[in-house]
Amino acid sequence: MARTLDVNALLLLETVASAGSLTRASTSSGLSIATISRRIALLEQQVGTVVLKRNSRGMAPTPVGLKLLEHARRISAEAREALSQATEMQAGLHGTLRVSLPAEFGHSWLGRAVAEFAVAHPDILLEIDTHDGTVDVVQDPYDVVVVLGEPSVTHLVRRRLATLRRGLYAAPKYLERYGTPETLDDLATHRCLGTTLHRDEGVWTFSRRRHHRSVAATWRATVDHIGLLRELVVGGVGIGMLNEILCQSDVRTGRLQRLLPEWSGPPLQATAMITSRKLIPRRSRAFVDFVARQLG
Repeated sequence: MARTLDVNALLLLETVASAGSLTRASTSSGLSIATISRRIALLEQQVGTVVLKRNSRGMAPTPVGLKLLEHARRISAEAREALSQATEMQAGLHGTLRVSLPAEFGHSWLGRAVAEFAVAHPDILLEIDTHDGTVDVVQDPYDVVVVLGEPSVTHLVRRRLATLRRGLYAAPKYLERYGTPETLDDLATHRCLGTTLHRDEGVWTFSRRRHHRSVAATWRATVDHIGLLRELVVGGVGIGMLNEILCQSDVRTGRLQRLLPEWSGPPLQATAMITSRKLIPRRSRAFVDFVARQLG
């Protein structure tokens, strides 16, 4: 039969180790020295060795005790977090919410939804960072991370925020110089701009109703950031596939023109991930739900 471990005795080990003596541990925990000694003795019996030893300054963990102490501190921290989140779930929305947004949309499209959330929930302190797609959702200290494209992490709680449509765009000054393509086949004679992903795939993929086409492009330039791609297209360097949201203001002001509007590029998914793997704070879920409604 497998041996079991008394979790309360394990947590008491942390108390004694932090206090440095049985007397101080008794004072901080409210337990008698005899009770603490008995529970520590039970823990030692369960693991089969001594976990605490006396030294000139009081009580100190043995090597085995140190290893157990690592687990005890994690359990203690998770217990405090569970209590904090349980309390929060019964209270109003408050506290700090750390959010990471994709840089190319965080300042405009998503920014408006975040601003409206902040107005609706003034007791939540927002800490907003933008990322270029390289955020580590496991290690980085964010509560919510919004990504574009298929998330690489699948074990977190996810919520699809929106499906973003893409199409071909060019600046009027480019079209004046090189002409306007009338069909997808005309792209073969134009200066095409793309991302490194477009280049690696070798083709642009388009759809119209139930029809799909792949077009080989002659790349005038490739970049690794969609924001830079937009700047090149606005600058008249060539034709690029861009997100409709990113180009809205440029189309309204005449800086860009949508080409072959009957054809669309592959849709781009915006997804929010909640990084907590245990109890989900109400403020995190409220933020994701709010933004999803605004973008919907």
